[in-house]
Amino acid sequence: MGGHVDSLLPSGDVVYKLVSGADNMEIAVYKALKEDKQLRDLVPCFYQTHLEGCRKYIVIENLLSKFHNPHVMVLKMGTRTYLESDEINTEREDLYNKVRVQLGLVSELS
Repeated sequence: MGGHVDSLLPSGDVVYKLVSGADNMEIAVYKALKEDKQLRDLVPCFYQTHLEGCRKYIVIENLLSKFHNPHVMVLKMGTRTYLESDEINTEREDLYNKVRVQLGLVSELS
């Protein structure tokens, strides 16, 4: 399981994913995808929301539950690894070099 610390709680065939933000946009997207006949088989099935204290979770299908020893790759699409609010104005060469090392394109960088 990947994600921010304490944001994903796997529980058998489902995952409890902490809802980020107060706007419930993520819930609306999962509900819309659940109703879309062309897209619903491409994303985890959305089941419900779950409140635990002051934390709100979405309950979605655990796509890895049927695999014995899954290997997962996280692919982030885009040209940056930060939010607009972070106000970072420089390129992150360190992240680029880290990926190059991980892929074996270069040996450790100094």
